[in-house]
Amino acid sequence: MPAVSVYGIRNCDTISKARTWLDSHGVAYDFHDYKVAGVDADDLKRWVKALGWEVLLNRAGRRAGLFRTLFFLPKMTPPVAVGILFLLLFNGQNGLVNGALRTVGIPGPSWTTDPAWIKPGLILMSLWTVGSSVLILLAALQN
Repeated sequence: MPAVSVYGIRNCDTISKARTWLDSHGVAYDFHDYKVAGVDADDLKRWVKALGWEVLLNRAGRRAGLFRTLFFLPKMTPPVAVGILFLLLFNGQNGLVNGALRTVGIPGPSWTTDPAWIKPGLILMSLWTVGSSVLILLAALQN
């Protein structure tokens, strides 16, 4: 049995490049096409269990609803509002993130104008949209 398992969608450019590289280097692998075979429920549970945060979202209690709301809130917010929020949070001179960093003695970067910090800022902003994926995983956990 091959030691490498590749999971993805066959026509994805990244998967295609990875499979080409593995073939050219003689590496044996199994390919699991999500579009054809889907995701096995046991695999999904194992992957989510490895993350650890599902316990926090799935537990009963007063705060469980708060965490679910916080994860799903970004999905309900229009993209324009998210862009404005991003500019308010990551403004280089007086943004909330840089203000918080200044309070602990760290000079904050210019998130939106410094070429070295634009990509990390966009990555942080993209985390704002993780809510729907979290809810889907939570629904899978609860059957």
